[in-house]
Amino acid sequence: MIGDMCKVDVTKPIIWDVLMSKTQVFKSGISLGIFCLLFSCLGFAQETTSALLPYRLLTSGRENPLEVSLDSLRFSWSLGSSRQTISRGSEQRAFSLKLWDVGKDGNAKRKLIWESGCVEAADVRAIPYSGPQLKDRWRYTWNLRVWDEKYRPSKSVWARFETAAPPTRPIRGSWIGSGGKFKPLEFPPEGFLSSTVIEKDIAHHIVIDLGRLLKADRIVLHPASPFRVATDSTGMGFPQKFTIKTSVSSRPESFEAVSSSDDLDLADPVREAVSIELDRRLLRYVLLESKERYALPERSFVSLGEIEVFEAGKNVALGCPVYVSDETVSRSYKRSFL
Repeated sequence: MIGDMCKVDVTKPIIWDVLMSKTQVFKSGISLGIFCLLFSCLGFAQETTSALLPYRLLTSGRENPLEVSLDSLRFSWSLGSSRQTISRGSEQRAFSLKLWDVGKDGNAKRKLIWESGCVEAADVRAIPYSGPQLKDRWRYTWNLRVWDEKYRPSKSVWARFETAAPPTRPIRGSWIGSGGKFKPLEFPPEGFLSSTVIEKDIAHHIVIDLGRLLKADRIVLHPASPFRVATDSTGMGFPQKFTIKTSVSSRPESFEAVSSSDDLDLADPVREAVSIELDRRLLRYVLLESKERYALPERSFVSLGEIEVFEAGKNVALGCPVYVSDETVSRSYKRSFL
């Protein structure tokens, strides 16, 4: 109801007439709370700013991401306080989203291309985008405002993202001697690739569950070698700062560090496999905690070709479950390829 009311083209003179006639307001069946929210959405109310403050704005589950798929564009946020405390019972009653086009490089003058209007809802997760078709490899910003249980507006907060390139298709060609029959040329597995973000210091985690307690001799990290990028791209994506931890239990507090990038003499980029000796350490879980992702201009990510865990000369990590904090899934990159 609120969304529909806020989208109506209402002018100041009409609002003023409604204000001057309380009888008209209450005969129309509009509750006092909804009327206050409508008035605030239209920008005529001078209410005190709400203590509610949206933060950690996520686009498709990530903060300020790059390579966002247009098929799954969703907006989410968390709620905190702009003051030390929020009074009991404080909650979101409504929200308003606006999306702005800022050009291919993000430096163009903002152009409003979509707004949700005032939506009466407590939802803060996976709000779908319902505006016009967005451009591939383009940058956008969005801003959010919420209203609390007293219909007071919060401060407006901002986030940004870049859309992904259009999906690639298998290259098709005629093989010599094939009699003219076409066969697809598929890309081979290249390992694991995290989500691409702007800030390199957004942590990333990879956990391997070996399925049983064992005494491991060593862990080997293999850099990725994405052949489609360049012939010298080996090591692109190897984390710049990381810690290796192991545990016999899945409890977070039970993980203990066994090595880190500070202990190793690593090249930049890392082009050779990195071996970490464990001396028959008892473990079940292996955690790779990346504190700094591999950084390119305005793009940061983690990519690895393989993680091996050896017990008595055998790689026991093959086929084991892998858990990651975020990832990019394609024909060439999946966590299962690790």
